[in-house]
Amino acid sequence: MSQAGQQIADFFSRWQLHAARSNHSCRIAIKTGARGELCAVCTSRPNEKIRFPLPLSDICLESSAPGYLSFKGLHNTATPAHVTLGNPAGSVKIIVSGTGRLRLCSVKGRFAGIPSC
Repeated sequence: MSQAGQQIADFFSRWQLHAARSNHSCRIAIKTGARGELCAVCTSRPNEKIRFPLPLSDICLESSAPGYLSFKGLHNTATPAHVTLGNPAGSVKIIVSGTGRLRLCSVKGRFAGIPSC
């Protein structure tokens, strides 16, 4: 669970850096549920979609965002939201603030070295 959370946080971070470096807008569509996935599209390459399926089959993906996150390069801002990954072992959240700060935390106490929310 902790590795899956870190992989998704890294995916967000990579697109956030791309948006900031190139002054583009990147949008990550979030498909929730047990077969969830992330799909990134940037204004620099609008016809190219990068898909990121969940790394494990028993993980459920939930989001507080309206189906997507966006990173804007001009002011290094983002859609404020959180994405929760959960399975029987526990849950982790990736929190994205409006200023673009990314944070990984555990929903119920410390989990595999991840601090609690």
